[in-house]
Amino acid sequence: MKIKLVACICCAALSLTACIGSNENVSEQSDLSSEAIQSTLAETETPVYEFTESDKLVAKWFSEYITDPESFADITDYQYYARTLNLEKDYFLSSDLWQVYYNPEINLNRDIDCKDVYLIRIDPNKLMDIYSARMGMSVDELCKGLSVTKEQLYYNWGFMPSSIDYETKHNNGEVTYSEKESEIFGAFNGENRVNVMKTHLLEVSYDGDISYSSNVSDRLKIKRRDMLHAYSDDNYLYSSYSDNEKSAQITVNGIGIRAVIPLTIPNAWNNAETDQAITPMINVSPYAYGCTDADIIPITDYLNMED
Repeated sequence: MKIKLVACICCAALSLTACIGSNENVSEQSDLSSEAIQSTLAETETPVYEFTESDKLVAKWFSEYITDPESFADITDYQYYARTLNLEKDYFLSSDLWQVYYNPEINLNRDIDCKDVYLIRIDPNKLMDIYSARMGMSVDELCKGLSVTKEQLYYNWGFMPSSIDYETKHNNGEVTYSEKESEIFGAFNGENRVNVMKTHLLEVSYDGDISYSSNVSDRLKIKRRDMLHAYSDDNYLYSSYSDNEKSAQITVNGIGIRAVIPLTIPNAWNNAETDQAITPMINVSPYAYGCTDADIIPITDYLNMED
């Protein structure tokens, strides 16, 4: 559903840092868990971000339209999932829980398509705060129990294959969330959990239209496949993925970006004969499509300035 917003879209492209990829040869559970964090904090003054007109329209979408079912097609899934976690139903409809990315390479054809493309998702750090509070432990302790660091989980965030069409497959006796998975991520409450965990799109046209898409474009799916060598179909077994898919193909902020990471959660596939103690998480974060931290747009800062 497109929302007509009265505003003028400027044609100046953002000059943001594109992805820098470097191949690594890291695979399997032990290597993932021991991956060193290489990023360092620089003692520099934070520059003032200049918001484009498209940025402002995206911020307006979060402040005025995210609560509109006709504008936000996945709203029910986020409301169901909020109730799964014993939260107020509109908890996830707040802009400060979301991240917005604008990548120049993804928008290479903006002057041809006459639109700006933004990637958006719930901030995994916010979700990890919720999960750790539910478990009565710190985020680091929670991630240690999953055999990853919080940074690895943040940059490789996605969904478990068992969440794909969970209701139908559970009724057919094919998948069942384990006790550990339900304790951390919540029991099933009718939500499409894949929708909650993945990256979505907001597209802003030059004439002021803004539209939400639950799925990323086919071009971005191809970009992810080629960049991460992610050529396998979604599978319940971590061992079924290739070494390339389990290995870091690029790094962002010192963290390896993989097509899939292993979590020490009992496998939800009822017919699993191997990998019974491991659940794969399929990386569909903005970083899997070529974004970097430099691409994050601080829309909450803009909304606070407007207030």
